Amino acid sequence: HCEHCLDWEYLNKKDNLSAPAITDIIRRFHKMGISQVQLSGGEPLNRFKDILLVLDAAPGSIDFWLYTNGYNFNDEKAALLKKHGLKGIVISLDHHEAEKHDKFRGVNGSYQRALQSARMVVNSGLMLAFSCCATNDFISRNNLLSYAKICHEAGASFIQLMEPQAV
Repeated sequence: HCEHCLDWEYLNKKDNLSAPAITDIIRRFHKMGISQVQLSGGEPLNRFKDILLVLDAAPGSIDFWLYTNGYNFNDEKAALLKKHGLKGIVISLDHHEAEKHDKFRGVNGSYQRALQSARMVVNSGLMLAFSCCATNDFISRNNLLSYAKICHEAGASFIQLMEPQAV
């Protein structure tokens, strides 16, 4: 439902890569010196069991991060991800105002879900970051400072500002 989604043509279709195939790719990248892998989507938590398989089978020296909007996330999943070696979670939060974030995401309540998920991340001991798709309407001193304040209060280690894509 997100205004900036680039994955529309892939959503609700059968995934092309199995967990073992993903792990094989990661191992090959690791041999080339890759030390960080970011798991993203659509929504990667839709493949939660596969994420755990990949984390368990991948080389232990890789830092894994998961990008999510918090959909289908809970304390149990946070604890399992930490136990299986995930380093941190980047939560999509596209505005400091709930109604503007929800409108951009196309889902009422997604702002509150993102902040709830952030608390679960911090409570589990995983690192927390936020990702913002920064539109022209968003970029202002007031918006950036207000956004940074909310992220800081939530316990984020860093903020990632992403450019919007034409879709």
